[in-house]
Amino acid sequence: TVRRLGALDPSRLPPGTELMDAGIRGVHLAYRLLEGYHTLVLVDLVSRGSPPGTLYTIDVGPRPPDTGHRPGPLDTHAMDPATVLGLLHDLHAGAGGTLPDEVYVVGCEPRDTGEGIGLSPPV
Repeated sequence: TVRRLGALDPSRLPPGTELMDAGIRGVHLAYRLLEGYHTLVLVDLVSRGSPPGTLYTIDVGPRPPDTGHRPGPLDTHAMDPATVLGLLHDLHAGAGGTLPDEVYVVGCEPRDTGEGIGLSPPV
């Protein structure tokens, strides 16, 4: 995903579009999302039991709902979209800011979720 983001030509994106590789910085992403973004598209692995490489587009809806998903001690390697959205609500309740109007998750079914760099061939 990071390589693909780096290959995109920013001049071909709609005005106001920002690309960010949050990686393991889910906490920073949640804080940044309170700055008044209209639409958020998260790209991540989504395990639903389909063949590896299967793509999903999930319309989370207007204003990200409170997923109720809260991490115990923060593990930056385990911050999936549900955890980031839950943290976003906690931060919004405590610090204010503006939640995104629309939230989408583009997910790819992984073959291997073990630690390491790179993607498996079907992904």
